[in-house]
Amino acid sequence: MAKLTVEMNDNLASVLEELARRQGTSKAAVLRRSLTLMKLAEDQSAEGYKLGFSKEGHAEREVLIP
Repeated sequence: MAKLTVEMNDNLASVLEELARRQGTSKAAVLRRSLTLMKLAEDQSAEGYKLGFSKEGHAEREVLIP
């Protein structure tokens, strides 16, 4: 397995720590999941799909990936 050193600002480091805590996992696992989700979003976008969220009784929200 490849190792990677990542530098990030304090705000992103706090977000990463919070996500790891909420999910009960490691920061490395959060980063792996994030990359997998980003790859899926970009692949689907390239095929013309849009990423969105829906909540019962509310309008759907489209998410744009820059």
